[in-house]
Amino acid sequence: MLAGRHDISVEQGSTFNLYFVVDVDKNAWDFTGYVSRMMVRQSSYDAAVLDIPETDGSIVLGSDGSVNITVDAVTMAGIPEGTYVYDIEVENEANEVWKLLKGRFTVFGE
Repeated sequence: MLAGRHDISVEQGSTFNLYFVVDVDKNAWDFTGYVSRMMVRQSSYDAAVLDIPETDGSIVLGSDGSVNITVDAVTMAGIPEGTYVYDIEVENEANEVWKLLKGRFTVFGE
């Protein structure tokens, strides 16, 4: 499965929320037992300026294929204005990893 592409624009200092549903052959992907992460970087090779693990509650995966990502305004205030790249991955209990979504992540100043 190839990752979807979606460019994101956010405002520095504002709460960021992204919601989408993943389906395979028109069937919702059941994310039960999966963990996820989202990373935002200057380029694919740089350290993350924003690393969002599911473990802190910022990413919620649903059995109905839903993915809901929320980053609070305080965290977003710390991201410098600019254009970055991001990806969102999920991993199952067998350590198989799938990239769900990727693209540009543009942060506009306050």
